Order: sequence, then C-alpha cells, then structure tokens
Amino acid sequence: MPEEYLLSIDVGTTSIKVGLFTIGGKLKAMSTQEYSLLTPSYVHPDMFFLPNVPGKPRGGAIESIWHFVEAISQNKELAVSGKDGLEATKVVVAIEESVKRRLPVEID
Repeated sequence: MPEEYLLSIDVGTTSIKVGLFTIGGKLKAMSTQEYSLLTPSYVHPDMFFLPNVPGKPRGGAIESIWHFVEAISQNKELAVSGKDGLEATKVVVAIEESVKRRLPVEID
C-alpha cells in the first residue's frame, strides 16, 4: 500500500506555500513561490477578525464585498478576475475529490 500524505496550501498576499506531510505530521517537502500583487493598492481583509471601527465594520469579507460593489458600480478593475476565481475553485474541488477518493487527482 502506498504511503499516504497530506497536502497543505497557503495562498498569501505575496506568495504561495505548499507543504507535503506524512499522516503523522512529518514534513516531507515544501515549496514557496513569491509573486507581485496585480493591484498593490488593494488591502486583503482579515477574514477572522472584526475590529470595532466606529461607523465602518472591517474584516469578515466585508471589505471584499465593498470592493466588488464599488468596482462594478464605478466600472473599476476587480482585485481578482473571474478566471482567478475559477482556477482557485478548481484547486479546492480537486482537493476535496482527492480527500474523498484518497487518491491524487489532476487539475484541468
């Protein structure tokens, strides 16, 4: 029976990190790739923290939603494209399928 592994993916603001771990938690391989922001003025919101800012809530995807509404209503460029969203969704679906089947899957 082949050895089983866990794949960890961290997509950050300026880099992506991927780690391969044994089921017992031992790191087998790791890779990091840095990249430039396409829209450096965009601030990625903190998804897990809602600070109390009088008059304007922050975090929890609120800023992402505001950015989307502003971009659409004012005909501005979005921070991420529909193609970016599709590619990210393909990765998530592949991860879920791999976990369910307990086998590697290819991403189209």
